[in-house]
Amino acid sequence: MPYVTSYLRALHLLVDEKQQEAARAVMVQETTPALFRYHDAWNSFAQFQMDQMDKAAKDSRAHYARIRVLTLALILIAVIVASGIAVVTTKRTTTDMKSRIGAERQVKELNAALERQPASVSLPRSHTAPQVSPLILRSSACSPPSGSARGRSVSCRSEGTLPW
Repeated sequence: MPYVTSYLRALHLLVDEKQQEAARAVMVQETTPALFRYHDAWNSFAQFQMDQMDKAAKDSRAHYARIRVLTLALILIAVIVASGIAVVTTKRTTTDMKSRIGAERQVKELNAALERQPASVSLPRSHTAPQVSPLILRSSACSPPSGSARGRSVSCRSEGTLPW
């Protein structure tokens, strides 16, 4: 460092050579201006460091703002997707429940209809065709015969007739 060199030279002139005026002149003309230049350089360096810190803080705030907007957008998308899933799931569950309730109602109606019908005449197995349940008849669009079951047939819309 230039100010240290000139200071050591002034010190040498003062102590070793006993030249007080020459040492004072070196201190005033060389050492002091060199010391001021050193302080100015040090202050410039400190200012550069502060500017770098300010720039880093500004960049960090901008980065935080971008990340915050991205995070909020992702949260909004997640809420929308979750809501869509909830709507679809609820709709499917409701549809399934409605069809189950309808099926239960039909089963109750069929059971009530079976209970209202008179008991059929039982014939020996060798003389009759296998019994067809009225529930099966209704589900296959067949109608049971009227009157005695012997020698009659069941009419069905899609499959012709079944022996009764």
